Amino acid sequence: MRKRITFYETICKRCGKPITTASQSILGLDGLKARLGSICSDCTTPDEKQEMLQAMSNAILQESQ
Repeated sequence: MRKRITFYETICKRCGKPITTASQSILGLDGLKARLGSICSDCTTPDEKQEMLQAMSNAILQESQ
């Protein structure tokens, strides 16, 4: 049985802006979510964005096989 995903409001760890995030990754990338999930899109570096996109792409490809 899958865990229920909930959404909650928190603040960006870098700038303090309020953001909404999920309780867990819907793609199973909870390690990445734990590290970058409380950082707003304005504060995410290009390298972090690339890392997230690559991890999401890999997870989707694995799921489709």
